[in-house]
Amino acid sequence: MEKLFKADWKLDEFKNLIEAGLKMGSKYFFLVGCAHGLYFMVRDTDSEGLDSNPKRFPNEVYEVFAEGFERELGVEELNEKVAELYKGDICQWFRLSEQLLFAIKNKISEGYTKIRMLSNPLVLDKEHQNPNEPEGFIVHGIAIFGGGSCPVDAFSADIDFQLVNETEIKELPKIYCGKKLFIDKKEAEIINLQIKIKNKTADINSCFQMMEELEKNKKFDELTQTQIFLKENGAVNPKYNFEFYSQLAQTQLYAEDHHASLDSSLKALSYKEDYLPTLSNIANRYRDIGQLEKSLSYYEKALSIDSSDPILQSNFKRLNRIVNLKLISISSFYESFLFHHTIRKDGVIGEVTYKKYIYNDATEAMVDHLLYLIDPDILQYIPDNFKYLNHIYNKFSQIETCKAFFENVLDCDLKEGKLDEWNIGKNASYSDIQSLLEEVDWDYIKFIFNRSWSDACDEFRMSYIEKMI
Repeated sequence: MEKLFKADWKLDEFKNLIEAGLKMGSKYFFLVGCAHGLYFMVRDTDSEGLDSNPKRFPNEVYEVFAEGFERELGVEELNEKVAELYKGDICQWFRLSEQLLFAIKNKISEGYTKIRMLSNPLVLDKEHQNPNEPEGFIVHGIAIFGGGSCPVDAFSADIDFQLVNETEIKELPKIYCGKKLFIDKKEAEIINLQIKIKNKTADINSCFQMMEELEKNKKFDELTQTQIFLKENGAVNPKYNFEFYSQLAQTQLYAEDHHASLDSSLKALSYKEDYLPTLSNIANRYRDIGQLEKSLSYYEKALSIDSSDPILQSNFKRLNRIVNLKLISISSFYESFLFHHTIRKDGVIGEVTYKKYIYNDATEAMVDHLLYLIDPDILQYIPDNFKYLNHIYNKFSQIETCKAFFENVLDCDLKEGKLDEWNIGKNASYSDIQSLLEEVDWDYIKFIFNRSWSDACDEFRMSYIEKMI
């Protein structure tokens, strides 16, 4: 059995690295190995560097060296030591997160002092090997420590991390906020493509080649961005606009970007005004965002074309369940709401990516309070809990009544001296109740409430959600 390569870092230094990365807005940290040492690195340009397009020069860089692999040891000694892992240049990607920082802080408080990396010696994937030079190795064009970009994994690496104290060794979890800590070659290529799309430097052929991979791996948010980029850059023949907008609407639906999906379906409908599947999709989207009268009008038009269509009938029945406040169970709304809150906060669950929503503190405070109000552990003590949930629906499904509800809650907390729980006060984030309410994204609160209620009225959707959570 091949001997594992091992390297240790001080855990408090690793914590400082994570904090520095998050502070500078980095999404990733990198394991870098070369003749100048073995170290973790974060920087404000993440994977981009001097050889990127456009050129990016790192202004903020933070490095933490493994014990015994410090730069001061000199090139010859470091070359020999790092070569036990790989004799060329190394760059491996890992994901930063507040959850990772929280986990590391907890372990430090428990007395853990080191983080240990374990890996088999790295071997180049076949696609990177030169048959004419079997002993050849990778050297980066512009060294990472000199500002070069960070290439994707070339080794199909399998790296483990352990947390170490004087008496115990524990494995560092591999998933945080629903995402893998290690970013493999496939995911790094997707990230690189999205960076190029954002920078408007992506190659059209590369986008087309990546689309099948994105769909197969359920990277729906990235797929929608790729489709839109292709359209904006003239890669879609106008003759096929109906097909394009229909496909885009479906991808946006999978990404849980319902307003965008609705807009795309409406565009598709402008090319085929009586196309039943498109009419049905528009009715479904209006239903799921709480615009029930508009939903009904599109269902009626679709039913006038074919009232026997079983999928259309099923979706129309769901609208009736919503109108009549018929939840699947006493816990279905809570489970649905938690699911929709989580996928929008994290942008992912499992391997599936969704349209991410950036919560401000005020909006998240309202979401948390609502989750508390509908928690099944609370509902079990309410005599007529379905009637109570229907009352909640009537209060929260529209912005005006939702805002009035929270104003009343906050006024009561003011009288009871509990405003500090809302981070309201002299030295808090909000000076008074009004300043908190003005920061809340009420459109979003209305959307996520109605979206969650819609699923909570559908048995098929609830069975899916229960599997996912």
